[in-house]
Amino acid sequence: MRKHEGIETVLEQVSRIAGLLWEKGWAERNAGNISVNVTGLVPKKPARGCPPIVDVEKPLPLLEGTMILISATGSRMRDIARDPAGFMCIVRVPKAGSRKPSRAGSDACARPSSELPAHLSVHQFLAARGKAEKAVIHTHPGRLIALSHMQGVNNKGTLDSILKRMHPEVGAVYPDGIGFAPYRTPGTVELAAASVKALESRRIALWEKHGVVAVGPGLDEAFDAIDTMEKAAGIYLDCMAAGYEPEGLTDGQIIALRAAFGQ
Repeated sequence: MRKHEGIETVLEQVSRIAGLLWEKGWAERNAGNISVNVTGLVPKKPARGCPPIVDVEKPLPLLEGTMILISATGSRMRDIARDPAGFMCIVRVPKAGSRKPSRAGSDACARPSSELPAHLSVHQFLAARGKAEKAVIHTHPGRLIALSHMQGVNNKGTLDSILKRMHPEVGAVYPDGIGFAPYRTPGTVELAAASVKALESRRIALWEKHGVVAVGPGLDEAFDAIDTMEKAAGIYLDCMAAGYEPEGLTDGQIIALRAAFGQ
């Protein structure tokens, strides 16, 4: 086993997923951000090839001793795809009473994403619930965002029902559906709180007029949730664009689907 195989493996996953977000058209300019709990995977003496480490200023009791790999502020997904270590950083949460570690790195890539409050809040929530999810993705899938602008659709119940009726895959794999967070200013603690609330019993939530946030044991699973919901949103909008309201799965079909998947 190579010395830094743990963090290197995560960085390879980050590279692949960042490339997919860019190719999907969900990451214009420097839009979106990725984070992964990499506690235990970071070498004690980070060497070349390991992203810079920065320290959290605000106490986070539930995350003491945690290390979170996150995209750096201003970084583009297409750049992260080709050089993840160069466009990511590691946020370190010191343990209570420990001597504050010195900051490693001072360039732009040592500053975490502006959505750090949301990412840390979600990681705190996952830790508090003892969940297996370690990865968080925020990105801008256009069709889901479009639905969040539609009057009558832009609410948790209606949106969730539409997506489940558009494609059986949604109900089969994501029976808890999609959460909904009313619009909050990007990068704020208010958005962070809304994100946690929207994810209480779900793996993905739509930020009204902004984007989505999804969690998973790894980045692939978080990406899959977004990809599946975006497909369902696309089917709905394609039908509407063709001039008709889609029928969707009937109540009977939904009941049969739940029975088939033990729900």
